[in-house]
Amino acid sequence: MHQTIIDDFIDHLWLEDGLSKNTLNSYRFDLIIFDSWLGEQKKITMMDVSELEIQEFLAFKFPSSKSRSISRLLATLRRFFRYQLREKKIQKTQHLKFKHQKFQNHYQSH
Repeated sequence: MHQTIIDDFIDHLWLEDGLSKNTLNSYRFDLIIFDSWLGEQKKITMMDVSELEIQEFLAFKFPSSKSRSISRLLATLRRFFRYQLREKKIQKTQHLKFKHQKFQNHYQSH
């Protein structure tokens, strides 16, 4: 698990955006679940993930989550990867290409 990476990101959100404790806890929870799923299911880390794995995780979460939770999860992932890119901890930007609309439309048709 990447607890230090998650903690650094949460600290950044608190310092720069002043987000509430509840929001920060929700972001932390989303990232821990995502990181755990990647390790267990894909045997990769958050820093090595591609858009495909992000979409697979969303598909995994979608049946048991409310749309509001999925929206928050997408916001969390986007902000997390933007932060990693800005801090030069990742080099690629494919993490930022996924869109809620694309995901929502895909699963509404099934």
